[in-house]
Amino acid sequence: MADHLPLKIYNKEFQRKKKNGGGGSFVPREDRSKFSDVETHRLNGIKETQYTKKEELNDYFDPNLIFKIIFKKDVSDYEVEKFLKNCSLDYLSTLDSVDKQKSIRVAFAENGDINTLLGRIERYGSGENQYSEFEIIDYFDKLEPDDKTGEKLKENPLTDKFEFLDLEIWQMKPDKIKDSIEKIEKFIISNNGEVTDKLKSNNLTLLRIKINKEIFDELIEFPAVSFIERIPKVKIICQEEFDNDIQNYNTGSTPDSDSPAIIVFDSGIISGHPLLKNGVGDEISGEYLIDPEKYENKYSDDVGHGTGVAGIALFGDIESRLESLNFTPEVYILSCKVLFKEEDENLGEVRGTFSDRILLQNQISEGINHFTDKYPENQKVINLSFNDSKEFYKSQHQTQIAAFIDEIASESDCIFVISAGNQESAQLIKYPEGLLKDFKDIKITDPASSAYALSVGSIAQSYIQSDYQSSFMPSPDYPSPYTRVGPGLNDMIKPDFVEVGGNLPQNILPNIYTKEDPGVVVFNHNHIENNKLFRIEIGTSYSAPMVSYYAAHLWKKYPQFNNNTIKALLLSSAEYPFSRPKPLDVNLYSKTPPKSSDRDNLLNVYGYGKPNFEHAISSELNHVCLLAEATISINGVRLFEFFVPEEFNSTHGERSISASLVYNPPIRRNRKDYFGLSLGFKLFKNTDAETIGNTAKFIEGNNEFDTSKIDEIELRPGLQQRSKGLHQKGSIITTEEIDFSRDKPLVLGVFCTGKWLRKEEHPDYLQDFSVVVSVRHKAEIDLYNSIEQHVRERIRF
Repeated sequence: MADHLPLKIYNKEFQRKKKNGGGGSFVPREDRSKFSDVETHRLNGIKETQYTKKEELNDYFDPNLIFKIIFKKDVSDYEVEKFLKNCSLDYLSTLDSVDKQKSIRVAFAENGDINTLLGRIERYGSGENQYSEFEIIDYFDKLEPDDKTGEKLKENPLTDKFEFLDLEIWQMKPDKIKDSIEKIEKFIISNNGEVTDKLKSNNLTLLRIKINKEIFDELIEFPAVSFIERIPKVKIICQEEFDNDIQNYNTGSTPDSDSPAIIVFDSGIISGHPLLKNGVGDEISGEYLIDPEKYENKYSDDVGHGTGVAGIALFGDIESRLESLNFTPEVYILSCKVLFKEEDENLGEVRGTFSDRILLQNQISEGINHFTDKYPENQKVINLSFNDSKEFYKSQHQTQIAAFIDEIASESDCIFVISAGNQESAQLIKYPEGLLKDFKDIKITDPASSAYALSVGSIAQSYIQSDYQSSFMPSPDYPSPYTRVGPGLNDMIKPDFVEVGGNLPQNILPNIYTKEDPGVVVFNHNHIENNKLFRIEIGTSYSAPMVSYYAAHLWKKYPQFNNNTIKALLLSSAEYPFSRPKPLDVNLYSKTPPKSSDRDNLLNVYGYGKPNFEHAISSELNHVCLLAEATISINGVRLFEFFVPEEFNSTHGERSISASLVYNPPIRRNRKDYFGLSLGFKLFKNTDAETIGNTAKFIEGNNEFDTSKIDEIELRPGLQQRSKGLHQKGSIITTEEIDFSRDKPLVLGVFCTGKWLRKEEHPDYLQDFSVVVSVRHKAEIDLYNSIEQHVRERIRF
């Protein structure tokens, strides 16, 4: 085992040169006058409808006008913002369009003033050759209640009964938001409803409300209301216990005081569990943090889920710990209880559920602040092994909890790890083909679509309970039949990883949660009552804490690294299991590229694969990792050179080169481009950094990086697919020689493209990022010392 090596950055940053191309054109409208008349009438009608409503609800209804603009084609956020500014309007958000060729945006007119817009439409229609931007506008329209009502609420509408809902407010200027909250709250309370919690962040303004259908029907017409939906629901049920004797195990002592900590947001933990107690740093209730006068600090686990999750986060694979008899903790667990006990008397089940009155987002935010203030020296990994069982990722918008997590993560050095979610019923009678269908019921659930988080799906474990030895089970490393699949926001690769999380017989009955499920070993929260230390569980809930375990232990070894680097090391280490069912056994790296559908299926189920902790934490003679933490300006290019020894190509056997990139850009939930900028990378050969920097061009119309005159090594997944996310990896894996000059270095080029974060407006902005390059050979040859010698020789970089 050896330390990873530094990847030397070329000491000059290049700016991408503009090249003509892209952009396209649009066919002029034949009858401008007709468009002007129709849309002027339509806009005046929208305004008049709102004024009529304001007269009915004068004390509560604000005068601002909010409406939709339907564009004939996809338009960048920058172009929309510029157009609306010229019309004296504000840009609020993008909306999903059924017609994928079109684009829908939401505009805000303060005090209903659309005179500038109407004047420009009139001049456009008069025949004057100006305001050609109206050519790409199809029409204007009012926001309908259906646009602002969530899918769960549409499926299960309100009645006269008062129920808890989440109400989202458009992200307007702060004073407008404040005024809207006051008026909406006043209206709800005056009609015998309740507002039990509020959240205001840069990307989300949310009210937890209790109303009935009558109030809803009025509230959905309020201009400031952007969305109303049923509150998140989670389904967590615990399983079978089994016995063991504490006297057999070495529980060691507490970790060093500055060791990393894993914050487990769950159902609490049983901190007195004899195998867990030395690793528990602190625990608290989320409800108590929000309102200590109203709620008691009941942080103990009365559901059983959190104790099981915390045990894996602390010790990793419990089965292997049972074999070694070693339960000495090296990191800390900090527990914040956000799941609360709910009993189903009819089914005899105890479940974990979210608080009705307190927003989950506020509990997460306050929990992180509490532990960060109290333990500022400990790096934090944050584990969320729960999902909204009904909120499938299905749109062009980031989901609410995921967007809030992204906002927190973008402003901190924490690492979030989130379970992909479990299917509630086994619809996958045909396994594994059922995982490959485009059904919403199998897609990842909120908050697993978080761009910043490491989302984790489930694969089958290598061991199985004796009762199932004769059953037909998915083989080890096959996807667990209940795991949820990607892709994520804007088709980014999600889940990021897979880890063991249990198994099911393939002739499963509709309810997958039975007491005989063949799962993984976790800690039992009822160990005192029934004298059993362990139990068996299934679910992605127990896959996620394995990745949290890896991240925390990597940070313990490398406390000097930032969160981007820790994630990049995990990404670099990930591998696709050799054993995978058809058609998921496709070779992503074959000489002939696989069909796009087969490639997408693999990525949607396995993500980038299963992390290999040994490869992430250290290099070996035949497996070398080089890494760098760097910054890049908007539209900049950073270049990294490294040499690969002759033995890498001359020795028979499988060899690979991979590059992994992780970055942390600003986000806006209400924009088409979720990230303010995007990063990507390519691997070049037979050249050097200076030549690339002076040759590469930026094709302004389509944001491409033109390196057509420079030799590249093709990495898979390809640039277009991997660069949709913040966690990117591309590899070449082959048994043949990789064709490149031995006299020239390989050059990793990282390039930045501004989106709504523009170079002309932010000339000094620098984006942090981390890269890890892995060079590996299956044969036992010495690559490490040769590469290390080249690194030392190139100190002048």
